[in-house]
Amino acid sequence: MGCQSTKPGAQEDDRLIVVNQCADLMKQGKFLEALEHFGPDVTWQPFNGPVISGRDNLQAHFENNRKEGIKRHGLTHWWMEGKPSKDGKSYVAKRQVSYQKAEFAPFKVLQTMEVKNGLISKTVVEAAEWEPNLEPEEVLSRFASLRAQSRNEDAVKCLARDCEWKPFDCPEIFAPPDELKEVLKDLLKIQNLLNLQAERNVVREAKSDWQAGDVSMLGEISPKAGGKVFFRKLVISCGEISRPFLQVAQVHSGQIVTIIHNTDDNADHV
Repeated sequence: MGCQSTKPGAQEDDRLIVVNQCADLMKQGKFLEALEHFGPDVTWQPFNGPVISGRDNLQAHFENNRKEGIKRHGLTHWWMEGKPSKDGKSYVAKRQVSYQKAEFAPFKVLQTMEVKNGLISKTVVEAAEWEPNLEPEEVLSRFASLRAQSRNEDAVKCLARDCEWKPFDCPEIFAPPDELKEVLKDLLKIQNLLNLQAERNVVREAKSDWQAGDVSMLGEISPKAGGKVFFRKLVISCGEISRPFLQVAQVHSGQIVTIIHNTDDNADHV
């Protein structure tokens, strides 16, 4: 029988034969064999980019990923969402996956596969949304993944209502309006800032994963009692201009209460 666990994906579920076999083949780099588990009219929503339709186009997508150095590997086993069909050949399965582009830090995302009559008919790779009682590292991981997918409205849900956000200071890349220049303490203003940066084609690429920091990195912003501080390296760019930054975050009670962007003076020249 399938596994029973309080934490989804903690153990392998032997009912999920198709997705387990497909994942094993993908891990071995046997893309052609893996494609045999997909239906001819399959759709695949990648982490970034338009939906791919059809098995032939999916093969080309896998080849492009390989050439670009994009890697995925499962962080959990597959788990079943809901109930399978009576014959067990149709179901929905999910797992957590690490998605990494060459030279950049990985994102932790959620992969969902729909299986119909023994073949995968639909796959979606997306950032998981915020939910209560997450560990600090998980909150930051989901926030970063949601930002990477330009899902700013969902990303802001990772922030506490009284979150303090210090924007990066680099007018050559992005010159915000006066009302968005200082430390922001309003979620609507923070979301407006993120949306405006997206409209002006400001791009962020994570050069490191989140690491433990200390309260001295918060500068003039007061730490929260019991909060934990983390940081990661970013490259922020617009057009041909790019600069390295340290993004510092403080997490308290399952939400981000502080975000600061400091120039990374120790980074290699960009």
